Amino acid sequence: MKAEEFTRKALPKSKIYLDMDGVLANFFAEYAKLADVKTYRDIPAAKVDPILNSLIGTDFFARLPKFPTTDRLIKLAIKHAGSYHICSSPLRKDYNNSAYWKKIWIRAYLKPQPLSIEITPEKAQHAMTGNVPNILIDDKGSNIRAWIAAGGIGIKYQADEDPLSKVATALESIYCDVEKTCNTVEIKEDEFNKCFDYAEQLYTRAKQKGLDAELVQVAGYQGDDSKADERWKEIPKKYWKHYVVKMGTTVLDPSASQFDPNAETKYPERTLNKMWDEQYVIKEEWSEKYKKSIDCSNPKGFSQKAHCDGRKKKVKENFADGKVKGKSRPGRVKKAGASCKGSVTDLRAKAKKASGEKAKMYHWCANMKSGKKK
Repeated sequence: MKAEEFTRKALPKSKIYLDMDGVLANFFAEYAKLADVKTYRDIPAAKVDPILNSLIGTDFFARLPKFPTTDRLIKLAIKHAGSYHICSSPLRKDYNNSAYWKKIWIRAYLKPQPLSIEITPEKAQHAMTGNVPNILIDDKGSNIRAWIAAGGIGIKYQADEDPLSKVATALESIYCDVEKTCNTVEIKEDEFNKCFDYAEQLYTRAKQKGLDAELVQVAGYQGDDSKADERWKEIPKKYWKHYVVKMGTTVLDPSASQFDPNAETKYPERTLNKMWDEQYVIKEEWSEKYKKSIDCSNPKGFSQKAHCDGRKKKVKENFADGKVKGKSRPGRVKKAGASCKGSVTDLRAKAKKASGEKAKMYHWCANMKSGKKK
């Protein structure tokens, strides 16, 4: 499923609901066993009702095996929504009993636990919370259609037939407004020789949206290389180079899977600092508004620290030399016969008594000490 198919986007309070049978629990394998066929698709129509009826009053739903992808699916939901909910249909003619055993299964197999469990034949009633659309991940097309018709967002997914990447791609698109990652590059081709291209495209799109971003080259890999592309392993790790985009203390790494197929493409800056020995800003175009918003008494991340260090160095050099951009030379304060020693009040008084260049330098020293622009 392509990301652009999801025209409706999640909001900050949108919930993610996961179906149970066919999504988290392998209902179809056990169902096929009861019919003595290889797959559930081979069950003759005449056997469907008798088999389902045979489940009434039993603990069938507590005995279903868990899909190998279940934990990763839950992790994906939590990554985007912070939590998840269960929305599953009860067995027809056996509502209370099937709901009881489904809840037993959920308590036994799911960690962390869902915030809520809804066992209902009318799933679409949970499609909206007020004006906020919720997301349903379900294997049944009719459930998805009803959910969307009720105003929600649906992802059709069956764990034994669809790759988990289908859900991952869909959620990236659905949550891109909330996470400010819309219009980022979708990686499909060989990433080994494309990391700069992907990062640069991502950086360009971020700048077009007015976001403060940096295109960064990293070098000297220090992470686990056991799952990396084999071509990387032909090169000593200290010579590895890679490109990412940094937005504040968040790193966007569109080609991270070349180092680990399951790697996250969005992670905190501290993770980047652990993985790579060196960082070089290739492109950095911070807005004046963003620069002024940086608190140099408590800078966040490598980039802000570097910016503040540069600002302090510039002030120190200017204070020592009396440089004024475009028309001065080192030692201007001293050459004018002035000195920056003394309080701001003292320097102002000296400026009033002096004239010409000497007066200007006393005023300049006072401005620098008071934190004003020269």
